[in-house]
Amino acid sequence: AQELSCELDLDGVKGRVLEAARRLAPSDIAVLVLWDDLDRVLRCSAAVPEGSRVEGKCCRLGEGVIGRVAERKVVEVVDRPDGDRTDDGLGDLEARSLVVVPLTAEGNLVGVLVLGADEAGRYTEEHVRLLTIFAGQAGAALSRAVRYQETCQMAITDSRTGVYNYRFFYERLVDEMRRHRSKNKPLSVIFLDLDHLKDINDQFGHQVGDEVLAQVASLIAANVRETDEVARYGGEEFVVLLPGATGEMSVAVAERIRGAVEGHDFATRFDLEPVRVTVTAGVATYPEHATEPEELILRADEAMYQGKRRGRNRVSLYTPVETACEPGQA
Repeated sequence: AQELSCELDLDGVKGRVLEAARRLAPSDIAVLVLWDDLDRVLRCSAAVPEGSRVEGKCCRLGEGVIGRVAERKVVEVVDRPDGDRTDDGLGDLEARSLVVVPLTAEGNLVGVLVLGADEAGRYTEEHVRLLTIFAGQAGAALSRAVRYQETCQMAITDSRTGVYNYRFFYERLVDEMRRHRSKNKPLSVIFLDLDHLKDINDQFGHQVGDEVLAQVASLIAANVRETDEVARYGGEEFVVLLPGATGEMSVAVAERIRGAVEGHDFATRFDLEPVRVTVTAGVATYPEHATEPEELILRADEAMYQGKRRGRNRVSLYTPVETACEPGQA
């Protein structure tokens, strides 16, 4: 209990919960299913042995034994003779004996703990008693860890668009430049600006503009590599960090983003005709164009303004020949 109360890392808490539960009631499989309040589903979040087929699977309240236990908040022991296909809710728990325990915190559902054994009749009333006591501690620890993770995520996330905020982006850029400098490798930054978002705000209102902004953020995130970081710079501007990417590679990514935005119908919840927008992007690369974080961002911003001067809705790689236009020209 003391180990659980001191741990805030969610993965660490999940591991400790499964480990402690298996000491109380020996099992061949152990599964931790957490309640996703946003999607209203129970999602398998951890399992022993690792790599189990149930990891990531979901079920709803009332669905199978797991869903029923979550809904009623009452422990159930299930013995399944050979050939019995009692629905567990996830569909792939190959065990002849199951003990399914609800996990709550302050009366609210946190998840469900499932232990399974290859032999029927493994779980006794004593196992149920011990696991019921433990469930209170486990539920509280998991709830704290989930809230802590959400708080940490909020601290680095832009609330309007769901991508990273600029503070986190800048910290990552500093770290990545230090790492790439030691390995003598390039990295790039894309600076993106929505064209004429002010016109949309003026014509349809800022709520529509905010929806467009959030959808653009999603399109950017969907068209970068898994290793890239997307953040909102401010206003209608976004930045993308591309570790290990040359200028040529980054221009290709930026062009993919530009095309995705240009071809997207931005539907809104206000029953308006779909809105069309475009973006202008600038690319700068370390160490070719800059050797310091602030300078690299500035060069990408200047490249973006070079694109603005050429007519918007385009991607520009930084060149020192031109001078960026004044912000008022955007």
